[in-house]
Amino acid sequence: MRRQLPILALTGALALVSPAAALSADPATNPRVDAVLTDDAVTVTEAGKTVLVYRTKSLDPTAEPGRLNYVHPLYAPDGTVLTEDRPADHLHQRGAFWSWHQVLVNGKSIGDGWFMKGLTFHVREKRFKGDVQGGGTLTVNADWIVTSGPELDYVARETTRVRVYALKDGARRIDFDTLITSRVDALGLGGSDDA
Repeated sequence: MRRQLPILALTGALALVSPAAALSADPATNPRVDAVLTDDAVTVTEAGKTVLVYRTKSLDPTAEPGRLNYVHPLYAPDGTVLTEDRPADHLHQRGAFWSWHQVLVNGKSIGDGWFMKGLTFHVREKRFKGDVQGGGTLTVNADWIVTSGPELDYVARETTRVRVYALKDGARRIDFDTLITSRVDALGLGGSDDA
């Protein structure tokens, strides 16, 4: 029997501050957070400026088919890029991402979510909804698919909500909330082998 209980919920908040002057609270001069959804990404914007890009497909599916389901670039209110994708000293790093070095089923290692070995994601659904305060929430549903065995095996469903608040007094708040629901009887997640 497959369990559909949440095995993990991750929540985080990020506050981005810019020395730039605060924008007016007048809705006519303070544009709302919005999003453009395409096949490979969701671009969240405010006042025509990109706030973040959520990658829903790999930029190079032949070389790195599992390199998706993360945020890059993420911008500070002044336009500074805050994230890196695949820096030389941390090749597994992909912008703002949440992943597990060890993915186990029934105690057996079946994949590595840092280096995307034996595991990939399939973004099933993405949607954006604005709110009355001028911000909005991006919701992404992704399947975790094990590719290390003779058959593809669907082991988890991940729902991530990225709440982007409107710029206020030169600062922006972004909340990340991730829920991982196991689709197998015994899904285990862990960090590095030495931890």
